[in-house]
Amino acid sequence: MKYTLLILSFFIASFALGQDNEKSNLPDSLFAKNLFGEIRQNLGYCNNSVILYPNMTFEKSSGCCRGDSVEDSGTWQLLNNSLLLKSNTQAITLSIIGFGPYYYFVPETNRQIFTSDLNIAKKKYQRVFKQRGKKAADDFIMISLTRKYYSMRSPIIGT
Repeated sequence: MKYTLLILSFFIASFALGQDNEKSNLPDSLFAKNLFGEIRQNLGYCNNSVILYPNMTFEKSSGCCRGDSVEDSGTWQLLNNSLLLKSNTQAITLSIIGFGPYYYFVPETNRQIFTSDLNIAKKKYQRVFKQRGKKAADDFIMISLTRKYYSMRSPIIGT
């Protein structure tokens, strides 16, 4: 009986400590606080990348085996599931599409082409690849799509 009372008191104490009335700990949306980092388009030996900084600025660069070079910089913002990159020379709007554990950044005009490319890649890798006990088909799909589109692994959100 005394052990039951002890276990019950531990349960009540841990249940009371685990409660949090503030919803500010939860992310407001999928993107608001978690989109920082590098989005990359892999072109074989070379790559294009856009680094999104937390102060809402970005750097667009291209890299190869000979080194990296910064091509453009400016500010970024999110509008209706789209990433808007503004610099002094141009403004680019990229739709953000989530598939598996990745986000793909697709130009607004190429959404239908991306959907077609995604369906082709899904058919190609429809078998379940196993790698170290995990399903890796999403990784193979990402590798095939990142030659045409920018991509980034989606951040882990929550507790």
